[in-house]
Amino acid sequence: PQKVTQIRKHLTDTQFRRMWMYFVDGMTIDEIGKVEGVSHQAISLNITAAIRKIKKIFLRFFKNTLQKWPKIGDR
Repeated sequence: PQKVTQIRKHLTDTQFRRMWMYFVDGMTIDEIGKVEGVSHQAISLNITAAIRKIKKIFLRFFKNTLQKWPKIGDR
């Protein structure tokens, strides 16, 4: 739950809702489009943008975490 809350803070309401419907509820992009009254392309682009944001968040986290680890051979 804490990770979901952290991710949620970085996404728009629409991105989070559509990601939830796609990954958690298991809806297809077309199903989400019908529910929301928008095109397949709009849903696809929105989910893709959300995934990019999430990747950036995790890359920053891991970069910061890895910088704290000792380098190989530093003992």
